[in-house]
Amino acid sequence: FVTALCVTFYSAVIPFIAFASKMIHEKFGYSKEAAPRIVSIVTLSSMVTAPFFGYFVDRFGQRPNIMILGSCFLIPAHIILGLSHANPIPFVAMIGVGFALVPSALWPSVPLVVRHSFAGTAFGLLTSLQNCGLTLVPLLLGILKAKTGNYTAGQLLMAGLVVVGLAFAFLLRAYDDGTLSKPSPTQEE
Repeated sequence: FVTALCVTFYSAVIPFIAFASKMIHEKFGYSKEAAPRIVSIVTLSSMVTAPFFGYFVDRFGQRPNIMILGSCFLIPAHIILGLSHANPIPFVAMIGVGFALVPSALWPSVPLVVRHSFAGTAFGLLTSLQNCGLTLVPLLLGILKAKTGNYTAGQLLMAGLVVVGLAFAFLLRAYDDGTLSKPSPTQEE
């Protein structure tokens, strides 16, 4: 479930960052100079909030719930960016917060769900599968933009990917034996 969530989640964020400047310029009417600054809010908000979310995960656990919460930030943001002409800035910031929440809980979950002797292999496979999504989704986004002439279908595709990831986060929570909900072990443990 961690792998599926990783692939769907990152496929809805990284490709967004790649094409959002053009979308914000064309759809929302911002200048070519202003649009990239708006897109940088994704990484800026993630940069500012990620250490706090990471601390929360270490201190209180709740990894599946944090992944669910992060996904819940992305779904409405992608839908609103796709279906409306509302000011994109708060929704770009929501994607950034989600981009901090999910990885803060996802990556520390890996060594908790695989044997320590396979942690490196698990991280390698997770990264490889994540990159499969990061290869295919931009191609799909380009096809959708070419066929529709707008960004709506692409934004809805990314929202749909996050919905699938959200389902996997709920499954992860349902099958968790309590390991992922616990705080991170201390050095003494």
